Amino acid sequence: MVKFLKLSIYTILGIVILAYGLDWFYTYSYHHPIHARNKPSYVKKIGKEQFDYALFGSSRCIYHLNPMQINRKTDLSGVNLGYSASSPFEIKLMVQEFLKNHRPKKIFIQIGDRYNQIEPDTLASVAWMPFLNNEYVSEEFYKWSEDADFLYYDKIPFYRYVNYEAKLGIRNVALSYFKNSNFEPQLGFSAITNGKKVHEKPRVFYTLKDKKNPHLEEIINFCESKHVKVYFFTAPFYRFSEKNDNQVLIKFLTNYKDFSRIYDDPALFSDRDHLNYKGAEKFTNLFIDTYF
Repeated sequence: MVKFLKLSIYTILGIVILAYGLDWFYTYSYHHPIHARNKPSYVKKIGKEQFDYALFGSSRCIYHLNPMQINRKTDLSGVNLGYSASSPFEIKLMVQEFLKNHRPKKIFIQIGDRYNQIEPDTLASVAWMPFLNNEYVSEEFYKWSEDADFLYYDKIPFYRYVNYEAKLGIRNVALSYFKNSNFEPQLGFSAITNGKKVHEKPRVFYTLKDKKNPHLEEIINFCESKHVKVYFFTAPFYRFSEKNDNQVLIKFLTNYKDFSRIYDDPALFSDRDHLNYKGAEKFTNLFIDTYF
């Protein structure tokens, strides 16, 4: 019996020590990546390198605007920090993290049908799990998320990495030491070289509620305090329905511009929400002419 109790205690102690050790190693890998596997890690990697501008948003930012193309034509320095599924909550975290060490003259935020979303996005929030040791990040999750699991992510060692093993597990940790991500060589941009055939039907109708988004309001106020000018825009949709109205965005967002209806050529799109590489090149040129 005594031997069994000792073995149980040693086993439990070993598991606890291993959990703390793995949690430290995984977290360190995301905070100090050789090759960034997600955009929060990418911000950490670029350190204090200074930029003239930065781009934020969801997949409709990362696939639509090429900072290398902008930089070549304007002699400016910029970076694309958009990533898939980002809602206003994740965009706010990214802006806050970026402006800790950078003072761009302006930033651009892609926003559209997800303007009214308040809670963290189930998919996009995963990228922030390794950064819950940041007091601001953890407080924001506890404040805005209804997911009870967040109460345990920074209290039970290694729990967040086990729960999100497919996104944050050993494969991504290993690749962060040995292989570049597809966006890193292109300053955060990714091109869609192939995709689904675009249907003739217009983009699905959406309705925006006539109210402010607290996350976007915080971004506006924070940028003002840092003397950074913030611009909002809606990227192109394929055959954006005339029923859709972005007047709410015009009403509540500073320096807002609507590009949602500028293209209807299916050759420029990979699907109804995203441009392909040809469309991205064309839209980036328009973006340059509009803002630079």
